[in-house]
Amino acid sequence: MQKESGASRWCLWVMVWFYDDGKDIIEICRVAAYLNKALQPIAARWAAPAELLLATQRSKNEMSNYYREFRLIGCGAILALFFLLSGCASVPAEQRIDNIPMYGQPKISRPDALIKADEDFIKQAASGFGGSREVASKAWSAEADKFMSERNIDYAMRRYNQSWLLNPNNYQPYWGFGRVMLERDKMDEAIENLEKAIKLCDDPYQKVGIISDTATAYSYRAANIPENMSEERDRYFNLANQRFVESTTLDPKYGNAWLRWSHSLYREGKYADAWEKLKIARSLGVNATEVYLKNISQKMPEPK
Repeated sequence: MQKESGASRWCLWVMVWFYDDGKDIIEICRVAAYLNKALQPIAARWAAPAELLLATQRSKNEMSNYYREFRLIGCGAILALFFLLSGCASVPAEQRIDNIPMYGQPKISRPDALIKADEDFIKQAASGFGGSREVASKAWSAEADKFMSERNIDYAMRRYNQSWLLNPNNYQPYWGFGRVMLERDKMDEAIENLEKAIKLCDDPYQKVGIISDTATAYSYRAANIPENMSEERDRYFNLANQRFVESTTLDPKYGNAWLRWSHSLYREGKYADAWEKLKIARSLGVNATEVYLKNISQKMPEPK
């Protein structure tokens, strides 16, 4: 076994602490495995268990067992990884393959080395949940939701991708893909993934929220179409209204859907209808921002 050097230890911990507590190290293990066959076995063994520990929110001390094995690669390999990671960090986040829904598949083919790393990850992750890929997928999706709530969109996408790897029939990663694409103003991709989530969702409670998000995506898509293309704008606004009807019919007490519908009608220029939906949202305890109230009041005073 190769002897661990002080330099290798130093390089590793620079990476671990500098790159967001090891999360980026996990990503670079996958890249390293693809670029250097000599690193494939150790990178695959280290990355998947570390992902599992992160997703289940274990302590950093517990992760150190895996760091110890990784340090044995030696100083030269770690330095190579360090500079490789530095290069990857300069690439815009949205261009990274792990920041694209489903890693760009099927349009972008997955290299054999990464397919093998994916298989190792799936095996390790599922083993932490009694061998259930379905349960593991939900855990990774929950971790992604946490990143979304912290506005860490890039890490959220990476976890949604891993949730999808574990169970492509889970509606949650597709919902996540749609939400991320909404944030990135990529409405066609958002709509595609949200519609897929609706089809797969078997939870009526969650389905209301997915449908509301889908309606919002249609509304933004319509608003981005030039006004001189009125027929196309109307088509997307109609799709938005249909989805809002569906969402509010499934759960009339979901106030956020009424508020989002009000926003959509405002974009459509239907101010009286927008005030009507806002009134319902208020009755359910959901209030609009001061900015929205100012904007809609400028278009039309609140009806008495």
